[in-house]
Amino acid sequence: MRQIIEAEEEEQSVLGSDALTPDDNVDLLLNDMTAIDLEDVTPSPVQIFRLWQVFLERVNPITKLIHVPSLQPLVVEAAANHSSVANNAQALLFSIYLVASLTMTESEARQMLDTSKEDALKKFTAGVKAALTKVNFLKNHDLMTLQALILYLVSLQGRYNRHAAWVLSGILIRIAQKMGLHRDGELLGLTPYDTEMRRRLWWQIIMLDTKYAMVSGFCDTLLPWNWDTQTPQNVNDADLFPGSTEPVQPREGPTEMAFCLLLYEVGRFIVENRIPDFEAVVL
Repeated sequence: MRQIIEAEEEEQSVLGSDALTPDDNVDLLLNDMTAIDLEDVTPSPVQIFRLWQVFLERVNPITKLIHVPSLQPLVVEAAANHSSVANNAQALLFSIYLVASLTMTESEARQMLDTSKEDALKKFTAGVKAALTKVNFLKNHDLMTLQALILYLVSLQGRYNRHAAWVLSGILIRIAQKMGLHRDGELLGLTPYDTEMRRRLWWQIIMLDTKYAMVSGFCDTLLPWNWDTQTPQNVNDADLFPGSTEPVQPREGPTEMAFCLLLYEVGRFIVENRIPDFEAVVL
């Protein structure tokens, strides 16, 4: 009996507990957040720049969901007047604050944010949810809102009920499919920039859904059978220009995308080689 209990406790520590966390609500996203004033959970201008720097150093290299040169001016604008930023941009910014604070130690959180790490996570989680509610993300679909949703889902790993997070990843897939991200941008005649950004989002969704499916005890996903989105190219953010029609040439050697591209090859193998009880072997 003791071995069974110890094995279960070890599994929960690795996969994420099924129990509710202190800031868990009725669900992970669809609860009513209209009463929250975003100004009450917005960090100070100095804290915004600190969180942005932490995100660039610790989160961006392993996710590559955003185009840093394009988002940098938005961060500056938010630091000057957060309420002037569009709702979808606020959702993305709060998701950045959330994942950045998640990487901090307790002492770093108190030094950079003047609060405990737990309180920072609660505040920024509420901010993400409130901003997404204002966007009405289930009806209004755009890449920036999708970026916010993906980063929010990234933040759930190891913190929330893994089965509930897997269900939420299904919503993410359906939104991405509705936006056509399962079809490669070149086939749709999109600009090289839009094509690359859509590829980055789609493949991050693949990785998240595959992981959450496996830790929930499944090897199947909700990925549409006819998806043909290519993996992102081996380029740096500086190689991409919004609005440019010039084809993007992949670089030789390591780039900012190198780590993610390695992960995507693992994801491709798992998706293309559906082995019965594969998740049982991994777990």
